[in-house]
Amino acid sequence: MRQRADGSAGPEPVRSGRRPIPPHTPRGGVAMVLSSLIFGERSLSKVAGLFDTADEARSAANTVRSETGMSDGQVMLVQPNDAAFGRKLEPEQRRIPATLIRTHVVFGAIGLGLGALIALTLMLFGVDAVTSNALIALVVFSVMGLMLGLMFGGFLSLRPDHDVVISAVMSATRHGHWAVVAHPLDEAQKDSAVRAMEHTHATKVVKTF
Repeated sequence: MRQRADGSAGPEPVRSGRRPIPPHTPRGGVAMVLSSLIFGERSLSKVAGLFDTADEARSAANTVRSETGMSDGQVMLVQPNDAAFGRKLEPEQRRIPATLIRTHVVFGAIGLGLGALIALTLMLFGVDAVTSNALIALVVFSVMGLMLGLMFGGFLSLRPDHDVVISAVMSATRHGHWAVVAHPLDEAQKDSAVRAMEHTHATKVVKTF
């Protein structure tokens, strides 16, 4: 039993991680910078460690914070059957609509442009099926590109790589285990979080792409 701040005896309370993820200028290469322009969330990746006991998880959370410089809001301690599971795994839920809009707009525009470019290229090469109905072909190829771009943007906004981490943490906590979930702001923090987590008593470390 540890002594609380008010002098009473009892177990150390679990950190809620309620402080929001701070603003941040992304580092880690062109890919990370471009991703920050497409996605609305500040944290685009997750690193999670699974633990058998609460003490191991608390110690690991402190280790990750100290070795990576992450704030409390970036490193979440998830206990078995945690009532705040959703918020701790996706702390930026209010920014998800922005991601939905950005991905659809960006990739819809890219698809539209590529479709038009393909049509124009076929015209330049003198393809009869295109040159005989140039305007219709331009519209058809552009619309097809737009639809494919919107579909890709929708798929990307679902963040399928996050499901790997969320499923692993959910399965562990349902079976009475603990988890520490880090929300890095750039590639450097992500790499540091992985290294820090691997030097703890984690039974397993999972991460997004």
